Order: sequence, then structure tokens, then C-alpha cells
Amino acid sequence: MTLCYYYLTNEADPNLNEQLVMAASEGHHDILSLLLSKGADPDTVDKSGQTAIGEAMDYGHKNIVLLLQNYASKKLACIVFHCKS
Repeated sequence: MTLCYYYLTNEADPNLNEQLVMAASEGHHDILSLLLSKGADPDTVDKSGQTAIGEAMDYGHKNIVLLLQNYASKKLACIVFHCKS
């Protein structure tokens, strides 16, 4: 079983949000990008009260923090300028 397959098929959270926080905490940039593209919410809080960006910061994954910040910036720009996602 590949790691990517695990993240996309883990039935614990069909919305992919738990997997997003886990991928961020483990520093999996490509998987995080894939989960975001599949609709995972980067602002979600997992069962233990953690956020993806908080976990990435706690574990020193600067590239993940930058990815999430960039995603949030694009999301905000789309809200402000009414663009299609």
C-alpha cells in the first residue's frame, strides 16, 4: 500500500481533513497538495484540536507552512475578487 493511497482511502474521515493534518505533521508536501486539490479544508481542526499549519509549525516543516499560507492567500483572493476556484 502506498502512502498516497492510505491518505486518500482512510475511511476515518471521508472529508480528508484528518489526513490533511496528519500529512502536514509528517511533512508530506506532495500528499498535502493532493489532499488540498481533492477538497480538504486547510482550516479544519482535527479530533485532538490540531490544525494542519499548527502541526507543520510544531514539527518544523517550513515548506508545508509556506504551502498552506500560499493556499490560504489564493483562497482569500478568490473570495475578494469572486474568481472561480
